[in-house]
Amino acid sequence: MAVVPSSFLSLLVLCGGLCYAAASPLNQIQESYPDSAVVTRVRQAETRIEQQLQRKSSGTKKLALDQILLDVVAPISEVDPQFLSVTIDSGDISRNWSGITFTAQRIINMARGLAPAMLRVGGTSGDYLIFNSSTAETVQQSNFTMTPQQWDEVNKFVETVGWDFVFGLNALLRTPYPNGSWDSDNARMLLSYSTSRKLYRPVGAWKWCATEPDMWGTAIPAEDHAKDFLTLRDLVAEEKTLGKMLIGPDVAYKMDYFTEFIQSLPQGLLSATTYHQYYGNGSTAKLPQCYDVNLLDSLIHVAVYFQASTEALQPQADLWLGETSSFYGSGAPNLSNTYVAGFLWLDKLGIAAVVGHKRVFRHDFIGGYFALLDANQNPLPDYWLSLLYKKLVGTKVVYVNGSLEYGRYLRVYAHCAKAPYPAGSVVLLLLNTNFTTATAELLNEDLASSYRDVFWLSPPAGDLTSTSVLLNGVLLELVDNRDLPHLVPAEDSPGSSLSVPSISFGFVVFRDTKIPAFLSVTIGSGDISRNWSGITFTAQRIINMAGGLAPAMLRVGGTDGDFLIFNPLLNKQQWDEVNKFVETVGWDFVFGLNALLRTPYPNGSWDSDNARMLLSYSTSKNYTVQWELGNEPDMWGTAIPAEDHAKDFLTLGDLVAEEKTVGKMLIGPDVAYSMDYFTEFIQSLPEGVLSATTYHQYYGNGNTAKLAQCYDVNLLDSYIHDAIDFQDTTEALQPQANVWLGETSSFYDGGAPHLSDTYVAGFMWLDKLGVAAVVGHKRVFRQDFIGGSYSLLDGDQNPLPDYWLSLLYKKLVGTKVLYIKGSLDYGRNLRSYAHCAKPPYPAGSVVLLLLNTNFTTATVELLNEELASSYRDVFWLSPPTGNLTSTSVLLNGVLLELVDNRDLPHLVPAEDSPGSSLSVPSISFGFVVFKDTKIPACTS
Repeated sequence: MAVVPSSFLSLLVLCGGLCYAAASPLNQIQESYPDSAVVTRVRQAETRIEQQLQRKSSGTKKLALDQILLDVVAPISEVDPQFLSVTIDSGDISRNWSGITFTAQRIINMARGLAPAMLRVGGTSGDYLIFNSSTAETVQQSNFTMTPQQWDEVNKFVETVGWDFVFGLNALLRTPYPNGSWDSDNARMLLSYSTSRKLYRPVGAWKWCATEPDMWGTAIPAEDHAKDFLTLRDLVAEEKTLGKMLIGPDVAYKMDYFTEFIQSLPQGLLSATTYHQYYGNGSTAKLPQCYDVNLLDSLIHVAVYFQASTEALQPQADLWLGETSSFYGSGAPNLSNTYVAGFLWLDKLGIAAVVGHKRVFRHDFIGGYFALLDANQNPLPDYWLSLLYKKLVGTKVVYVNGSLEYGRYLRVYAHCAKAPYPAGSVVLLLLNTNFTTATAELLNEDLASSYRDVFWLSPPAGDLTSTSVLLNGVLLELVDNRDLPHLVPAEDSPGSSLSVPSISFGFVVFRDTKIPAFLSVTIGSGDISRNWSGITFTAQRIINMAGGLAPAMLRVGGTDGDFLIFNPLLNKQQWDEVNKFVETVGWDFVFGLNALLRTPYPNGSWDSDNARMLLSYSTSKNYTVQWELGNEPDMWGTAIPAEDHAKDFLTLGDLVAEEKTVGKMLIGPDVAYSMDYFTEFIQSLPEGVLSATTYHQYYGNGNTAKLAQCYDVNLLDSYIHDAIDFQDTTEALQPQANVWLGETSSFYDGGAPHLSDTYVAGFMWLDKLGVAAVVGHKRVFRQDFIGGSYSLLDGDQNPLPDYWLSLLYKKLVGTKVLYIKGSLDYGRNLRSYAHCAKPPYPAGSVVLLLLNTNFTTATVELLNEELASSYRDVFWLSPPTGNLTSTSVLLNGVLLELVDNRDLPHLVPAEDSPGSSLSVPSISFGFVVFKDTKIPACTS
């Protein structure tokens, strides 16, 4: 980290830790940045973020500092699985990686403990670094030369330990120096070499950025540096690199430079914006600063500002804290490398997650006082803190009332806990900066009644400057100087309070709070005109059944959506009802806007006035809504070409930016079937506009459907080719976008009566979920949640067989998809798919989705020893008395029904012993969980 001149952050240093900058960063940028419109947009975004956080506390009286209240309805944000990541300084390359032995098992073990993560190699030296493309094993190198051998070493290392990789290119190679354009010749050499070596992972291996351009002695304006990124974009495309993410600007602190830079780039070019942050100068740092709440608080407004700037000016980009530690200048000796620095590190992770940052890069993995490993490659206290964070803290951020208020001596942050803790578990990150024990009152009954695992970190003998650390009183150290130890919790009983030891920090996991998506659902737009077709969104029965499918996304869309007008005088109540419902049950929300409002009709451009009304109202209510535009445009009677419809989406993108909507995802085109229309549409849009492409799929017309079609393997197979086509086309033309099966069920036109609403339709539903996951789709939207023969709930809001199938899927099936040999072959009478099982099953468990379309029992030979030797839980669904058209369903022979006509029942498995074969009953389907396979794909 370079020395920081006078600035917002350096003011904290000049005050010696006794006074703190009171001026808003926005006031600073207003003074130095001439574009008042941009300043206004950023200010509005900042206000919106702060209001969103305050909204979580609405209706709650001001709490004492020792009271903990969580908003348990829905996560406030979600971080990336690689949220906690690390850096290695570019200068280490000139020192031959500063003695790091990338092949040493000890280093590999400690690095793997932090996976998944991203390694950033960057820093001031990066802008003086030259890649020497000679492939000779030994190359004469200057202080600023990197050899192919060194490049190979670090790439093999990240592949081995399961990290991704971002590298900072030299941006000070310019022609003519210093005010000319970027000279990309050396970067081209490195990119070309990387592509030729296929280093080393199939996707996401390389990302490119520069380092602290606001600190360069040379005067390269932000606008010119933005042009350098356009050159880099073209270079990445020309060299066909495996990694395509562009990340920047990696500013040291200058907010005006950051704002001008991202404002100068087209939306969609940056995958992430980045800034750096330290709490002060390591050469002048003092012990009390490390737990000074005023210094800890100084990050809050800075983080909110950078988040707001990114959301206002580059809404498609994530925000990463691209380099950070305690103090710059390699850290503070006897502080940054000791226990006390953990206050700064853990609090920073908490704030960044709440504000909405997606990744935080810790400087440095090895080297300097501020590193995770010391110069002898021994783990320092912050390494153990990071290891615990990786073990316990999930991606979903739960809001703690007052967690961004200033002056908190007891600092609390919360996430959903990570597997193998069961779904619904919560982990608190707790820091007590006082020298007295705190007793925290737990205001959530879910927490107070839960058993707890405590992982408390403290210094030996109370020495805050110790380079060792205790976990629940036991010294943390490597086993045999090489292997990571087991991190064993202390168990604590339920209670309404929590004791937090003085001047220390740690984690408390509440194991069974049950605090409330691949499988998602729809409601037809036409239901709005029928006042939601009688759905009572506040009925506990409906809330319970919907909550059972969480996490999920609700899509409100359909043919009627293109005839729907929002009238703020008449429709506000309906809009409020559905938004409150999805928040209550823990779903996300996507809404299909009317695309047939056009001027002049039918061949003019999209008339967005009515959509603006709806977006503006949604913003005023802080509703998080994602947006579709039009439904099945390939079916419209009017002739609106795909290219013109793509222009409509650009208009919608501008509208979303102007109205500062909370939800920013654009999703489309929602075609009925036309691959030509789909292809032309997504080809007409610049990359980065769409978050997901969508298409619809049904197996035929509900008016003509026959019983035998529901388990006809040829009809089931017909979906495979379609799914692969839409996946491949999206990956080729919109590689940043996911593919969603945006509307689907058994048969269209409301489904087939006495088929779509019965047991037999489950063959189509379960098989489709299996195929879609294997080909790479990210979400599947079931038409309809309520209404029509093809729904999950019938007209009286009773659960149909496919609801119970969906509930089991949500309970058992994890996000990792395992490949079964032949799972996409045609003509399979016995159809099988596999995923890693969901918690509370232990890591390494596998769930098979099995369908037997024959009228005879099948015996399956298990060729994997891991499966054959495992105990199994069987969840088998069958129709009562063998009636395939029954609207009821049995789980292991027991009728599935609501308890007291309101509550979901326990889904109890049948237990089965290990064996080399598996019996699959005739003409039926279900799930088998292999509980202890220890398959590596499901343990990492």
